[in-house]
Amino acid sequence: MRSDEFLFGAFRLVAAPPQLMENGVPLHVGSRALAILLLLVERAPQTVSHDEILAHVWPDTFIDQINLRVHLNGLRKVLRERSDTRYIVNVRGQGYRFAAPITRTQGPVADHTMRWNLPHWLTRLVGRAAEVKAITAALSARRFVTIVGPGGVGKTSVALEVARNLAAAYKDGACMVDLTNISEPAMVSIAMSAAFQLPQITDLNDLQRHLHDRHVLLVLDNCEQIVEAAASLTENFLRYSANITVLVTSREPLRAEGEWVFRLSGLEAPPPTENIDAANARAFPAIELFVERAESGSEAFTLTDAEAPLLAEVCRRLDGIPLAIELAAASVGWIGITGLAAPLGEAFALLSRSRRTAPSRHKTLRATLDWSFNLLSRSEQILLTRLSVFHSHFTREAAVAVAACSTMSTFHVLNGLTELTAKSLAVASLHESTVVFRLLETTRMYAAGKFMEKVEQDEFLRRHTEYSLQMNNVDRLPHISNLLRI
Repeated sequence: MRSDEFLFGAFRLVAAPPQLMENGVPLHVGSRALAILLLLVERAPQTVSHDEILAHVWPDTFIDQINLRVHLNGLRKVLRERSDTRYIVNVRGQGYRFAAPITRTQGPVADHTMRWNLPHWLTRLVGRAAEVKAITAALSARRFVTIVGPGGVGKTSVALEVARNLAAAYKDGACMVDLTNISEPAMVSIAMSAAFQLPQITDLNDLQRHLHDRHVLLVLDNCEQIVEAAASLTENFLRYSANITVLVTSREPLRAEGEWVFRLSGLEAPPPTENIDAANARAFPAIELFVERAESGSEAFTLTDAEAPLLAEVCRRLDGIPLAIELAAASVGWIGITGLAAPLGEAFALLSRSRRTAPSRHKTLRATLDWSFNLLSRSEQILLTRLSVFHSHFTREAAVAVAACSTMSTFHVLNGLTELTAKSLAVASLHESTVVFRLLETTRMYAAGKFMEKVEQDEFLRRHTEYSLQMNNVDRLPHISNLLRI
């Protein structure tokens, strides 16, 4: 059986099943984008109207032309279009046509059974080459790696890139199981059997028997809300299935036997001391991601030299979190970079223009933080709000001095701080041989808004200030709670 193939430039487009390759290397392109490209190529050099494209690619869904333009901008980036090399041309008022010379051939239908169910992203992964390389190497040497990080940092995207890189090394490829909506341990086996296209299996032992001889990379995505069940499942599979390797994403480690934890941080942004202009700002992944997403949403967007330092400050305040940066980029068309550079408390509500198809926990920055906050115990939630009075790094001793009281002992503060760090809501680092902690700025602002009463917030602001003055040998000032506000 053979399939149509279309050759143009360094690219090969296979019709069935649809796949785009560059110099023989498969490219990661979403199914909708591939359908658009295949339609334009098959109809070349004719112009295909907007309505025809929408009806062909989204036959049962209403999609506006802005969404179509976003997909086309993504395609142009994948094809690396330049002013002197244009593949897709916009015919004003009519539609789009494929303009490059095409050679049409036939080739064997590709066997994609190895790839299993790994989804393709329309947008490329920005600034994660080093992390992908490190995790890929770790999985090649180990059988169990967990990518840990705060919500929106891009754990799933990195895991998928790693899985795509390694899929060919496994006879049965790579399979992803999304556990986001799983809240009961018994449902994990059902979700896994569905991902492997097996009959519904509720018993973990039965599932292990079905998968015992598989040589596969198993990706367990979003495990934080069912972490104990995921830990038990992973240990059992690795113990009794010698050819299975497991890659996990979670906001906290599974703490299971054999686990190797990789903590994923935000994208690098320019340091405050660096003078930057529009040209050299894009050398930093956080800026590159913002500009790429802003250009996809608005063809008129251009980063100026005057705005580059403001954008660098925005990306620093967002701690390089890709989701927060993408939400900010989606808003830049109507509030501008100057609006995004407003105090974070004012800009917080603006970070809400996500993709309509995004998971509910990624619709807004607040929804992402709600997801993490709601997974905490009540005592951990209270501790997090109290720690929001620290605007920068703090020690364990400082946390105890500010947060401990008659209703929260020193033990509960220290234990809670350990848990918050494990769950990616606090960040630990070593400073001059001392372990210090901090909250990401978006997390701190969110937690500050969780104080039940203003009088309670004032109390912990006062305690924070008194501790700071004591550490700096400054006499206590009267009415100090009136001198500091978030």
